[in-house]
Amino acid sequence: MNRMESGTTPSPATSQPRESPPPSTPSIPFSKQLWQNQSIHYLMPGELWIGPPPEQSLSTLLNSGIAMVFYHQQPGFIGFCHFLTVSHSADCVRRGDAHYGEKATARILRAFSNEGYAPQDIQVKIYGASHMQRETVASAQQNTTFAFGFVRRNNLRLTSSDTGGNYGRQIYLNPTNFDVKVRKILP
Repeated sequence: MNRMESGTTPSPATSQPRESPPPSTPSIPFSKQLWQNQSIHYLMPGELWIGPPPEQSLSTLLNSGIAMVFYHQQPGFIGFCHFLTVSHSADCVRRGDAHYGEKATARILRAFSNEGYAPQDIQVKIYGASHMQRETVASAQQNTTFAFGFVRRNNLRLTSSDTGGNYGRQIYLNPTNFDVKVRKILP
């Protein structure tokens, strides 16, 4: 079952794909032509996709947050998350757990395990963690340390990464071949 989950929108039936970028996202002329007429499903911070690949490309806009793509070379099951910080603190408990790297990545890994995938066969791509603003440097560093550490601790295979820097990123995932295109967004 295809699932898009969020801490604030737990039911997949209530989540509708967005066919155009959110208003704050810059217009990207080539976005509708990324991969042979695939439309784009935008994931907001704290949302994740777990399950069979959708028919649309998946995209998210990143600053200090991290996007992680989990996949197996045999198409059929993917995980994609956009988390904002590693773990929750007492003042952030109102948010859903998909906003936090510890929770989102554990959910995805558990879903892969339930589908019969061994950790060493799961491939991962990591993007984001920019430090465009002085106040996001610590968060970006914590997110990066967590993401790469999660891959190592769980014996996953890192196949690609683009993290750090002083620019944002919009990433686009082609769910049929796991290609990722990165559009850098300068401050």
